Amino acid sequence: MSLARRASIPHAAMLLILAAGALLYAFVGYHGALRTYDAAAAAPVAEYVVTGQKEEEIGKGRTRRTAYLLQLAQASPSPGVPQSTELAVTRRIYGRSHANDRWTARIVAGQPLFDPRLTGIESENRLLLVVLGGILGIAGAIVLRQALRNRG
Repeated sequence: MSLARRASIPHAAMLLILAAGALLYAFVGYHGALRTYDAAAAAPVAEYVVTGQKEEEIGKGRTRRTAYLLQLAQASPSPGVPQSTELAVTRRIYGRSHANDRWTARIVAGQPLFDPRLTGIESENRLLLVVLGGILGIAGAIVLRQALRNRG
């Protein structure tokens, strides 16, 4: 119960500001990726085919994680477009992908741009930030309630 004795309005405000920041960052990051993809609607389109899958360990120690990559090759070669590329996807999308699955990309500045809704990375990051924001918001509300109760 030491939290209830130390609860103060500044602590509650800090937690609520962090919660709002996490939620805002989740919203801005996800919708920014969607906006970038949608802005390239007039860009040329290229079709890629899955030729392989690769798991890669990234980071060291506590920041170590596994990146799931699909190796893609262009279905019908076109000049000025990369013939092959790697696409980072979530574990769920990685498990569902098979050889010869087709991915459509918009070509922006000579590089393929894939729909962020299909790769799942942006959605997964957004979900984690929303959960973090929710937890911080609940903790901030509890601390604020305790601070107001201790005050009056």
